[in-house]
Amino acid sequence: MAKLFSSPTLQEENLTVLEERTISSIIDGLYSEPHNSEVAARDVSKDTGITMRSLRGILASLTNKGYITIKDNSGGFPVIYLNIDHWDLHPEWGSSNEYQNYLQSKRLVKC
Repeated sequence: MAKLFSSPTLQEENLTVLEERTISSIIDGLYSEPHNSEVAARDVSKDTGITMRSLRGILASLTNKGYITIKDNSGGFPVIYLNIDHWDLHPEWGSSNEYQNYLQSKRLVKC
């Protein structure tokens, strides 16, 4: 079962309980470096106990909110990527140089 991250960052997000459980499972399943890590939707379903039918709606909502991107892999099943805007939710990626550089570039663009 997915552990619910108790980070203040995740608690401050505007997520439903099921979205929080799903994003926690996704983050828990990210095993490698940011651009080389994805999670299979079926693994999230298995981890959270949420049916694939319900999970589709939750994933659509998380996609619309900008948290994740979903792509089909070469095996024909959907895989989930955490969008860089939300790398701060990941315990390691949020402090990565790439994420810090990304935040800096966003600040420069806003000026």
